[in-house]
Amino acid sequence: MSAPAIHGTRRIRLLSLCLMATACQLITQVFVMPLSGSSGRLSTMPRSAMSMDQLEVGQKYEGTVEGVRPFGVFVDFGCESNGMVHISQLRDGFVDNIDDEVQLGQTVEVWVKGVSNGKIDLTMVESKVQGGGGSRPKADDLSVFEPLIGGEQITGTVKSVKPFGAFVEVEVDGEVASGLVHISRLGNGFVEDAYSVVSEGDEVQVTVWDVDMDGGKLGLSMRPEEEDEEE
Repeated sequence: MSAPAIHGTRRIRLLSLCLMATACQLITQVFVMPLSGSSGRLSTMPRSAMSMDQLEVGQKYEGTVEGVRPFGVFVDFGCESNGMVHISQLRDGFVDNIDDEVQLGQTVEVWVKGVSNGKIDLTMVESKVQGGGGSRPKADDLSVFEPLIGGEQITGTVKSVKPFGAFVEVEVDGEVASGLVHISRLGNGFVEDAYSVVSEGDEVQVTVWDVDMDGGKLGLSMRPEEEDEEE
C-alpha cells in the first residue's frame, strides 16, 4: 500500500474515533440532565434542604417514611436531617404494631414537636403538638396521674406483652392512658420472661412511678410499694 493511502486510512480512523467520542458525550448529557417539570426522580441535582434553625414547633410538613423501627419511624420532610415520629405519636390511642400504621415509602403529614441536641421530634397527630401554630385541640392529659406517683394501686388491663415488659391501660377521673410496666417492675426479684408473668387481657393492679408530661409517657409498676420506695 502506498504512503498516501496509509495516511488516508489513518485520517479516516482518527475521524471515526472523534465522532464516536462526541456521540458518547451527547448520550451522557441526555441521561444526566434533570427532568424539567417531572417528579425529578432521575435528576442528579441535589435539592435544597431546610436547616434545623428554620424549624418551629407546630409547623406542618408533608414527608416520606424513610425508615420503620419498633419504636417509631424516620421521616424525610425536606430538612437537612430526618425527623423521628415516636410510636406514641403515630395516632391517638395505643399502637400495638407499628407496621399496621405506616409503611416504608408512604407519604405522611407531620408536625414539628420539638428540636433539640441535633434531633427533630415529629408527630402525626396535630393535637399532640405542644405550643406553636395557634389554637389546637387538647393533647393527651397525663396530669391526673401525677398525684398517684408512689401512691395507691389502680386497676388496669394488659393490652400487649413485649420482651421488655407489658403495656397496661389505666383510667383515672375519665382519662384513659396506656403505660409501660418494664420487665424489671413486673414482680419481685428478677423476671426473665415477661410472657410468663402476664398475658394480654389480664386485669392487674399497678402503681404509677413516673409521669413524663413532655414525652407523653406513663411509667407503671406491679411491684410492691415498699420495694419501689427503696429505689
